[in-house]
Amino acid sequence: TFKPITLAAVLEEGRTRSGAQVFCENGAYVLATGDTIRDSSPHGWLTTSQVLQRSSNIGMIKLAGELPRIDFYDYLRRFGFGTRTGIGLPAESSGLLRHAAEWSDRSLETIAIGQEVSVTALQLVQAFGAIANGGVLMTPRVVDEVIVDGDRHVTPVQKVRRVVSAHTASRLRRMLAGAVTDGTGKEAAIAGVTVAGKTGTAQRALSDGAGYAEDEYVASFVGFIPAESPRYLCFIVIENPRNGHYGGLVAAPAFRRTMERVLKLDGSLDGAGVAIDAS
Repeated sequence: TFKPITLAAVLEEGRTRSGAQVFCENGAYVLATGDTIRDSSPHGWLTTSQVLQRSSNIGMIKLAGELPRIDFYDYLRRFGFGTRTGIGLPAESSGLLRHAAEWSDRSLETIAIGQEVSVTALQLVQAFGAIANGGVLMTPRVVDEVIVDGDRHVTPVQKVRRVVSAHTASRLRRMLAGAVTDGTGKEAAIAGVTVAGKTGTAQRALSDGAGYAEDEYVASFVGFIPAESPRYLCFIVIENPRNGHYGGLVAAPAFRRTMERVLKLDGSLDGAGVAIDAS
């Protein structure tokens, strides 16, 4: 789920195009440090859009390699990572994002695919909200308004900053929609509604921070609907799933069922799960 953020920086800096070709090394790529990065399924040549849709680690690492470290770090900070969201809840974590000056020789590559960083669910939702909102990061709100003795106290909508251009955000929304129609997120599809989203499959970090646990996973899916004019955003996280561990097979169906219920409640879906008006 971190890869769209990486791609946002690459696109915004003009380092790639949606149809540009990336060679994904048929599933295994040796970094300059001697470490080998692998894809869950081997790929040869993929377009930039397909790298995201099929969640290629290798392809995303190659795309991120077009960015200077400090520029990549700056984009991650602009998206809200490594800092509290300002939601006002006590003990909110700022996550973990070390400054680029402290990165190792392979940090750019591993951060590009979501490792070597720690983010909260709220941070990730806020970052995807920026993509959904045309490139503008918003301050999240827990309470819309409070009414006391007939007096309304509305929590103001606050813009934090523009993170990427509206054009880049639009391109990302189309790519994320493609991840559902043609990529790893097919199980999140909702009949009659254009879904944009990204699957996530991550190993659980060891409690002592000394690496990752074997056979322990976090499966996730984050997405928004409708893709072309977003109204709802949802993030599903399942820790140590029992039946499979891929986000596309475990979390994406939970996203679909959740959003179908939301759309039925607001009248956008009929009883058979068919869109009535999702504009």
